[in-house]
Amino acid sequence: MSNCTWDIPSTAREQSHADFQLGPADAPGTPRDWSITKRTLTSGASTGVELVEIDNGRLKIRAVPTRGMGLLDAHCDGERLGWKSPVRGPVHPQFVSLMEPTGMGWLDGFDELMVRCGVESNGSPVFDEQGRLVHPLHGRIANKPAHNLKVMIDAESGVIRLQAVVDEIRFHFFKMQLTTTLFTSFGSTSFGWEDEVMNLGSTPATMQMLYHLNVGAPLLSPGARLIAPVKTVSPHDHYPDDVAVRDWQVYPSLPSAAPQQSFFFELLGDGAGQTQVLLEAADSAQGLAIRFNQRELPCFTLWRNSVPAADGYVTGLEPGTNFPNPRPFEEQHGRLVTLASGETWRTSINLDWLRDTQQVQNSRAAMAQLQGDARPEIHPAPHPHWSPRATPT
Repeated sequence: MSNCTWDIPSTAREQSHADFQLGPADAPGTPRDWSITKRTLTSGASTGVELVEIDNGRLKIRAVPTRGMGLLDAHCDGERLGWKSPVRGPVHPQFVSLMEPTGMGWLDGFDELMVRCGVESNGSPVFDEQGRLVHPLHGRIANKPAHNLKVMIDAESGVIRLQAVVDEIRFHFFKMQLTTTLFTSFGSTSFGWEDEVMNLGSTPATMQMLYHLNVGAPLLSPGARLIAPVKTVSPHDHYPDDVAVRDWQVYPSLPSAAPQQSFFFELLGDGAGQTQVLLEAADSAQGLAIRFNQRELPCFTLWRNSVPAADGYVTGLEPGTNFPNPRPFEEQHGRLVTLASGETWRTSINLDWLRDTQQVQNSRAAMAQLQGDARPEIHPAPHPHWSPRATPT
């Protein structure tokens, strides 16, 4: 028996012990020392949150079906991949007021390694002419619960998959459905996901998607570097002179002259559109490589939150269909995805948690090959096509 599939039952009661477990005995022909466990949390703002932990024998990944199938964190060799948010989570969506008047309520639940931003909108809040909130910060999908959870174990290929469906639907209005499949292999330090977004409505509709990948200590520290094959880079805003855009690669000392900074990129890829970026630790002993296709995710955003640990020291590495600006600005510049009735948008992202210097060097060499002889085009100020903060000409 090389292929096995299980439906994971939903639970209406709250319980801290495991309510679903799988292991080697359930899938003959698989290695020892792996497990999949689902539990429901019972404390504080996490009450009612469902967690699914995939332990592939080397790497542990924690997914949060209650929060749009985001990823809380990953663990390997006693280290954690993620960040320490001041928010004590994972937070149940019932405690996140997305439509509170400032439009910033999304931040009340922000603490994951990976959180999706979308699908109707994924950027800054949008208000109408009367000042009423139309689109909240980063959209709604991260605070929508998943359903139809399935675990698939392929003993022959050695792949574990966790699949779920998340709806972002409002009667008379938006009708999109996300099907996501998280995957990893036995004994690997790599993982990823495949997403499909389908327009369930009878008429064409537009969508946006951005993957907010958030990393803190120990991988992130002053002197860490972002390595990427860059065609063009531009700051989102006007920063102090000592935060020059030419220094976007190196993470600054704390506290930074401009604690919060964002840079927008067009990356270089291969003939098939595949590209990647690398967050390299200051000592080059580990890193995180993120691989994706720029035909599906043509925009890349770097966010640096260079504040003390207590305030949420973190960087965001964000492949997207667009830049995280207000939706009307992105629509004006042609960066929305239009789906006909029944049409599906697809993408796949792979993360490699590099655990030694050689792996880091190999990743850096792969990006040097993508860069080739091309010289990055560096804009010292916000680009008017990319940022609403650009100075009018």
